[in-house]
Amino acid sequence: MVRYPVAAGKFYPGEKNSLIKILEKLVVKSVSEINCLGCILPHAGYIYSGNVAGKTIAQVQVKKTCIIIGPNHTGLGKRFSVFSKGTWRTPLADTPVDEELAKDLIDNCSLLEHDTQAHQFEHSIEVIVPFLQYVRSDVKIVPIIAGLTDDMKSFHSVAMDMAELLKKSGKLDDILIITSSDMTHMESLSVVEKKDKTAINKILNLDEQGLFNAVKNDNISMCGYIPAIIMLKCIKALGGKKAKLISYDTSASITNDYSSVVGYAGMTIERN
Repeated sequence: MVRYPVAAGKFYPGEKNSLIKILEKLVVKSVSEINCLGCILPHAGYIYSGNVAGKTIAQVQVKKTCIIIGPNHTGLGKRFSVFSKGTWRTPLADTPVDEELAKDLIDNCSLLEHDTQAHQFEHSIEVIVPFLQYVRSDVKIVPIIAGLTDDMKSFHSVAMDMAELLKKSGKLDDILIITSSDMTHMESLSVVEKKDKTAINKILNLDEQGLFNAVKNDNISMCGYIPAIIMLKCIKALGGKKAKLISYDTSASITNDYSSVVGYAGMTIERN
């Protein structure tokens, strides 16, 4: 099964050469890449968040397989939906799903289900894929859409089942877990920066419960907080001990509109 792009020509260029040109500008590879367990990347249009995503992915050692966990903007599909078979197409290339790992995750994580409906019109994972294709042409992915629930027990269940499976797989060194998320949406620049600082500090402290509480108590419209919670819980179980903010910016840098702003953060989580 081919998952055809729905964001090409909207969030990023729909023509291959144009896409390559913009990625060449956004992704300037670092001399020393971070061998991290996971990272957070934004998923807005490249004109807005591409600089943050590019700076971050340039410093990350992209592994053979990337598990990408994105939020559900459409409301379609299962609560925790794995696109477990086939390929993902962008104007740059076709990238295969790591079907063996996807099947193992579904078989061993009680809440993960095979589902394509949640992925059909969702942009949060698709926007990340060209960055991965650009830096590693042989990359495989496991796309997971997480949403439609506010049950911390279910987030912890997915995270711990995933961590246990990855430990047993013997392939942990070949896997990168990516959270796809933008930060606070459509508030003034000062409010966005304040709320984003709160959320970012929770992530830097590897405090998934604190992130959940901050999102709820401070009304932080971080669309991928559920994927971030799952990733943090999973990576801590895998030995993750240090988070780092690589890049932060807002849409105001492009639009010069300081009244209706979206924030973007690029972060990594390492073992030490």
